[in-house]
Amino acid sequence: MRGGSYANTNDAWTLATRSSASTDLTNLRRALLKFDTENTIPKGSLVTSALLTVTVKSGGADTTRTVGAFQTTNSWTEDQVTWSHRRSGESWLMPGGDFGSQLDTAVVSNVAGTKVTFDVTPLVKAAVAGQLGTSRYSRIGLIDLDAATADSYRVYVSPDDSTTSSRPVLKVVYGSTTTSSSAPSTATSLRVLHWNTHHGGVGTDGVWDPTRLVKWIAKFNPDIVSLNEMERKTSWSKNTDEPVTIAALMKTYTGRTWYWKFETLSGASTGIGNMVLSRFPLDASEPRLLSGGRSALNVAFTINGRTVNFTSTHLHPDSRPIA
Repeated sequence: MRGGSYANTNDAWTLATRSSASTDLTNLRRALLKFDTENTIPKGSLVTSALLTVTVKSGGADTTRTVGAFQTTNSWTEDQVTWSHRRSGESWLMPGGDFGSQLDTAVVSNVAGTKVTFDVTPLVKAAVAGQLGTSRYSRIGLIDLDAATADSYRVYVSPDDSTTSSRPVLKVVYGSTTTSSSAPSTATSLRVLHWNTHHGGVGTDGVWDPTRLVKWIAKFNPDIVSLNEMERKTSWSKNTDEPVTIAALMKTYTGRTWYWKFETLSGASTGIGNMVLSRFPLDASEPRLLSGGRSALNVAFTINGRTVNFTSTHLHPDSRPIA
């Protein structure tokens, strides 16, 4: 991805990093990599090591640069992703990509053929276990962390390079699979509860009480829970993170592990939105913005070998998908 005047230009198959002053984003570059740990590694496998290795193809005059490997928290489409958009019609929450925790750093030389390795074990372990709430793919971003200079440019051998031994590679060491005690394999039906919570638990008495809400949910003994009007750090939730609170209370009052995903209606980091809780690990999830200031939260999980796709939404009269 390249910033500035190239913010809407797709550079598929180009992997590069470069630092740039905040006043000139045109020279700023970040590299994105995605590995299929969903279909190549059995779900629940015990990952003990995951190492990403890239090969330097060329570099600027700076002899060394510190580059960080970060989790990319939202999905993107390779031939559509730009600095501004993760795919056609869908913007990043933050221009330049949505990144989570820093996984590792490495000192990268400017010598062609140099191998650079990043330890990304925590990310791959969480992805394979289905704990990311998006999918079981491992998505990684490479970002130059040093001060901006004109000579910080690094280009890496791309995944389609004719020299296969120099292409990016993710080496994962894993063992036997485990099963989740919270997902009974003998289940033949799903108990689904959908609730418009009125801002996360404000009752007819005008009192905001998430504990009261969860106690009622627990009485219905659901497998899947869809909740509308959940609030993240707003005045309705008294500036608390309601989804986190609800998930913790669900475990307390049901004695079970719950897998969950929350997405605001606008795609922002705070605000009102939809939440899904599941007794079954989430294989994938994706928010979908709708017109009328609304959104839909799509999740997928597996039960008895079958993939179930589930959507939680709170519609407006004018709601329709945004292309």
